[in-house]
Amino acid sequence: RKMKNVEYGLKCYDAAKKTLDEFSSRCNILKTSSEEAARCYEDNYFDFVYIDACHKYEECKRDILMWLPKVKVGGYICGHDWNDKRHIKVKRAVKEVRRLTGFDLVGNKNKSGEWLMGPIQ
Repeated sequence: RKMKNVEYGLKCYDAAKKTLDEFSSRCNILKTSSEEAARCYEDNYFDFVYIDACHKYEECKRDILMWLPKVKVGGYICGHDWNDKRHIKVKRAVKEVRRLTGFDLVGNKNKSGEWLMGPIQ
């Protein structure tokens, strides 16, 4: 199982790198944990943060709360798997953070089900 996860992770990394290649002067892909990556950036650094990480409730909630301070006032934080029945804890974590912060929240009804929270205040 672990080998499949490593292989899948490498595939995702390669796909992200290829997709974002044209933006290489404005983006940086880090191969590290979410916590280590968040420590690499000052608060109020990003206009937009997209989270695609662990889908467990506590980890998802922790990731959102950890990255929120990194987003500038007026910016947005978002992710996906809002509608994925395999990842219902994502929706629960996002709704909980929305309840704690009071930020506007939009959940998309398409297959990948992106969610968007903000504007950050």
